[in-house]
Amino acid sequence: MSRRRNQPDPLQKVDKTMWLVVKDARLSTALSCRALAPNSDLKAELTAERLKFIDGGWQADELTRYSFVFCQRGSERIYINIQAQHPDAPIVGHGTHLGDQPPEL
Repeated sequence: MSRRRNQPDPLQKVDKTMWLVVKDARLSTALSCRALAPNSDLKAELTAERLKFIDGGWQADELTRYSFVFCQRGSERIYINIQAQHPDAPIVGHGTHLGDQPPEL
């Protein structure tokens, strides 16, 4: 089986609000988030946030073709992520239910 040659770019500009989220890597809890306007330069936003952490004494992984980067300082580990939903939004997808109430059994 061959690899796909044209991988989608997760940091390409999109015409909708995206979220820059900093999470605790162990607990996956959001430490901070901010909305990014539609058509923002997502790679520039991720790079700028990464550099702020480096300036704050954190060690950061290199940016790759993904929409996140891990940072570490001592025993603390976080990741900076660009995602399509607010981190407090309910997760809807495979294995979850729609709406506020769990399905009736």
